[in-house]
Amino acid sequence: MLCAACPATRAEPLLVRDQNPLIRGVYLPVGRPATRADQAARQDLTLTISNTTNMDTSGDGELLVDGETTELRWSGNWPLSHGWQLQLSVPVVHYEGGHLDSIIDGWHRFLGLPRGDRPARPEDELEFYYRGSGGASVDITDSHTGLGDSAIEAGYTVLASARSTLDLWLGLELPTGERSALTGNGSVDGAVWLSGARQLTQRWQWMRPRNCTPRFRRAAATEARELIPFGSVALGWEGSPAYGIAVQVDTHGSCVDNSDVEFLDSAALLTVGGHYRTRTGWRFELAVTEDLRAGTSPDVAFYFAIRWQR
Repeated sequence: MLCAACPATRAEPLLVRDQNPLIRGVYLPVGRPATRADQAARQDLTLTISNTTNMDTSGDGELLVDGETTELRWSGNWPLSHGWQLQLSVPVVHYEGGHLDSIIDGWHRFLGLPRGDRPARPEDELEFYYRGSGGASVDITDSHTGLGDSAIEAGYTVLASARSTLDLWLGLELPTGERSALTGNGSVDGAVWLSGARQLTQRWQWMRPRNCTPRFRRAAATEARELIPFGSVALGWEGSPAYGIAVQVDTHGSCVDNSDVEFLDSAALLTVGGHYRTRTGWRFELAVTEDLRAGTSPDVAFYFAIRWQR
């Protein structure tokens, strides 16, 4: 039975985002629902490995994206007074050839799934090439590692009842990445979004982690839109205080103006994963992300996370 006098159990959406390297500089916030004032600060360390092979020539645009991206992201959240929260996020990004190429291609063949452009490309090779109609261009063939754009975000708890929560978030993304290396966009971007959760039963939770419209100036080396809507929904099941599973869909609108290239169009990502929580405050998460709209985001991404909170 749920306690009518207690706040709803905070749902835990997965900290995933589109790993498309050409829109790495786009501010698409990833964040948990706000921490209650009676809880301690928390820290998350997430590792996301994505792999894609995509070739496209549409209109005046030309694209070849073949490689693997590894993102290690640290984020921290601190409850403040009067319902406010502070959240920081710092990613490190590594680009290299696709070490998972043969595994992913073999998996697609085993299941009888489309292999896309993989048979036309050599394995374990990095090449990010894009030429847009507006003069934007990308040409990267060397592996490299760099700091991505960092974010500072403040959240305010608007509603906290026995079954529902609603948080309002304001965020800024800072240009700590490098535009020419596809780890940032060289500008300060802002976003406003709502994060809500609903306790359906004792074990099931319905989440709307993000739903906002960010504003920014540039997205990597492409012609960025001024406003981009994005959002996500998730359904979580708690088998016990120690473990649970979640199914999550993340979407965003087209990030680039004046491009017919499908890889830069609006995207939808499906993530399925689970978590295990220890009695000492550690939480471990594991998930897999697939592109629901084929050809608009990396083929597959593997997500691992560790959190510590007392």
